[in-house]
Amino acid sequence: MRNYSKQGKGKGPEKSRLLTAEEAEQTRAFLRQGCQVWEIALSIQRSEPAVRAALERDQDLAGQLTEKKKGKWSDLEIKYLLELLGRCRVPCRKVMARLLGRDASSVGRQINKMVAERRPTEQQRLPLVPPDGDLSEREQKVLEARMKDIVDGLISMDKTEEWEHVLAEKPSAEWAAHILALIPTPVKHILAASAPPTASTLKAMEWQDTSRMGVYAWVLKPKLNNPLQMGDFVYVGSATKWGSGLSGRKSQHQRRKGRENKIPRLIRTNHLNRKGPFLTLLSMQLESPEPGEVLKARQLIILAEAVLTVWLGALGEVNRDSYGEEQKRLRLRHLCPWDLDEISYRGACSHNPLDVDVHSPTGSAQMGTGDPEIVEGVSSE
Repeated sequence: MRNYSKQGKGKGPEKSRLLTAEEAEQTRAFLRQGCQVWEIALSIQRSEPAVRAALERDQDLAGQLTEKKKGKWSDLEIKYLLELLGRCRVPCRKVMARLLGRDASSVGRQINKMVAERRPTEQQRLPLVPPDGDLSEREQKVLEARMKDIVDGLISMDKTEEWEHVLAEKPSAEWAAHILALIPTPVKHILAASAPPTASTLKAMEWQDTSRMGVYAWVLKPKLNNPLQMGDFVYVGSATKWGSGLSGRKSQHQRRKGRENKIPRLIRTNHLNRKGPFLTLLSMQLESPEPGEVLKARQLIILAEAVLTVWLGALGEVNRDSYGEEQKRLRLRHLCPWDLDEISYRGACSHNPLDVDVHSPTGSAQMGTGDPEIVEGVSSE
């Protein structure tokens, strides 16, 4: 936008050419409006050094220059702000404020205003809360067909040798039926819908504060939105620790403890707010702490995590992977039943949960605080 390479061409260095009387009068008028040097330079088609040189020579002009512009944003300022936003994924208000000659708070308010103007109200796309009633016959058929396609797709993908053995123990239809039976009706309505859910729809879903094992979603929102980028991130994870379950997993995220791998980095890089809501995608009551039963439950829950990660488009975009990993990630992402371009949030999951083995728990039945051999969340980051 701010390209002065052609200005003053053939007439010597730009800064040596004085402003004409007309340009000086235009500069004076722009200064009365509170414009900054960069705005004046663009408006009169001169370089910033030329305008600054004129101000240095004319103290009357210099005295009219405001340190920071206030009030209504001009079209030129908005255009430049959009250019700055287009250069970065996460806006830095202080840097932009310095370049624009505005307060950081003014830049933040303008960005929020642009976000509100550019994005349609999410409630217009889907009801905020899905219906609680039974699924229609059509919804049930769609749900079963989508579940089958995703489970079959995951089984056909590369995975660890251990997962190959686990998944071979049952027909894919049996795995699919087990997972479907655990999903609550409101979530089923979302999964059977013709369009993907919005972040607002997911935020309105119920959270089960329970020690049950389960699969959850975590909606993370940037501290400052970029109107040119999708704002919300959705992370899908699993909670498989006996005696801790979903409640323990949420607490672990909020306390920033445990092996979360890439999640803290994602939060820092994208300036995300950790206080985003959690919602339960499914849960499972396990009556016996017997290690063999716990292992089987974990296998089912983590397979369900893989299914729902793909289904909700929560797998992150390919980023600096090898060609083989890139192709594998693309195949996984395209198992999503919706057009990925229709999804209004970004996936926050780094990999397929079936890329990590699930080990048998150690010790006796008292596993409420131990359970060292499976690090909860390893499969889900």
